[in-house]
Amino acid sequence: MVAAMARIHRQLVAQFRQPHPADADRHHAWSGEITWRETAHLREVLYDELKVAGFTGVRLDVRGVRLIDQTGIALLIGAKHRAAAAGRRLILIDSDGPVTAALRRAHVLPDFTITRSVPGTEHLPAAANG
Repeated sequence: MVAAMARIHRQLVAQFRQPHPADADRHHAWSGEITWRETAHLREVLYDELKVAGFTGVRLDVRGVRLIDQTGIALLIGAKHRAAAAGRRLILIDSDGPVTAALRRAHVLPDFTITRSVPGTEHLPAAANG
């Protein structure tokens, strides 16, 4: 179990890329299932990325997520609050998929900035979460 969690953590850390000089955000992609099993490691990586100096925030591509539970939604809400408190931003990239639907059901969708795509992020590998 510990080895599997460490592998997931390494995969997630490796997925953050250095942005183009004109881009002030870090980029990351999630895919698969975001449930209570994954949220601890996803939270650690996402919160660490929100602390990186020299960046204004994180663009999180969730188009590959096929399921998200309440712990995943809580993680996104916490990350949004943490980003705002640090003067950063969290932008979700989604095409009206399960994440957008879950945020809508939780009545928090208006609190998030969501875009359908961001040029230059098509090459991002997706984290294998489920």
